[in-house]
Amino acid sequence: MVMSIKKLILLLVTLSILNYIFKPEVIKNISKPDNIIKIKCQIDSKQYSVGTGFYIDHNHIMTAYHVVSNNCLDAHRDVPLKVEYISSYDDVAILSTPYYIDDYFMLSCENITMNSKYESFGFENGTNFIQSNLSPSGEITAEDSKIENQLSGGLFLMNGYLVEGMSGGPVINDSGKVVAINTATSEDHDVAGVRSIKDTDIISCE
Repeated sequence: MVMSIKKLILLLVTLSILNYIFKPEVIKNISKPDNIIKIKCQIDSKQYSVGTGFYIDHNHIMTAYHVVSNNCLDAHRDVPLKVEYISSYDDVAILSTPYYIDDYFMLSCENITMNSKYESFGFENGTNFIQSNLSPSGEITAEDSKIENQLSGGLFLMNGYLVEGMSGGPVINDSGKVVAINTATSEDHDVAGVRSIKDTDIISCE
């Protein structure tokens, strides 16, 4: 009987530790930096889509292609955004803005590694600005079913919290560089799909 109680206590402690380690950590009530913005785009006369974008130089913003539609603007500064480049295959878009800043993100082409930790930022359901801590669980294949909107290669599964409104937000490594973009989420919002940054004719990364 004593051994059973000890084993039960050990099991409960172990489960508590595992839950602490693997529970997606979300940090709310943080200040929004100038280099991350809420993007609002008009779908029709009554509907708007909302996503997240981030500065990649003084006056250019990167986001996800599926965030962008007609008449996009920086929702905080109420300034128009012009679409300069889109790729539906890579689910990426580059927008220009008249609002000039010096503190922009550097892009990294480094591979996402399994034992590393990453930070994701965005506007939860298009409202609160939050940070979600992510850990990789592997590259998405055709057999994966937790992420519904399967896209082209380069989409990685991450354990962590991601919801609508965070699409297009930056995924940052421990050096403060953007290595991926928020792209998709599971039905329970506990698995994130992020797309790696790629070096193209218009996008330059280290």
